Amino acid sequence: MANIFLESIKEEVRKNYIAVFERSWPGWLAGIFLAILALLIFMWHGPWGITGGYRNWGDWILYGLGLHGEKPQLPWLSGMSMSNIGLFVGAMASALMGRQFKVRMAPPYEYLKGIAGGAF
Repeated sequence: MANIFLESIKEEVRKNYIAVFERSWPGWLAGIFLAILALLIFMWHGPWGITGGYRNWGDWILYGLGLHGEKPQLPWLSGMSMSNIGLFVGAMASALMGRQFKVRMAPPYEYLKGIAGGAF
């Protein structure tokens, strides 16, 4: 009896795992989740920014090379830096769980657009 119950629970967990991690979700639902996350971050700390975390990392690189005068804030104490790390780890975990992780190169034109957009 207990064995049947455990098999039933195992099957339900497997079905839910497939529904959440292996099937594609609509883009609008991801947008709603991201908007809720951004709203919660805004209410808790302030506007959600990405570039401040990258700047913190860049400051540490420059500080390590002796090109930055004062010691920057530690990356694990910076909210934006931790937000960036969470974004990377979450995207990697999502791709791995959805069996969608592949290393791919973008077309050369995309690199040109990225450089132009970054320059602007």
